[in-house]
Amino acid sequence: MAGGERGVFRSGDGEDWTASANQATADVVTVPGTWLLCSGEHDIEVVRQDAPSGD
Repeated sequence: MAGGERGVFRSGDGEDWTASANQATADVVTVPGTWLLCSGEHDIEVVRQDAPSGD
């Protein structure tokens, strides 16, 4: 998944992207008290569970 000014998109292969949410919504979103929502740029590394370790 990826989100930005044009909305939220999803991809199964990282190449073909499909819109998966509207750009704006009036719905109320609630999250658990232990979650932190923050805006701005993020550096996220996705690692497969079965990926070999860097040892």
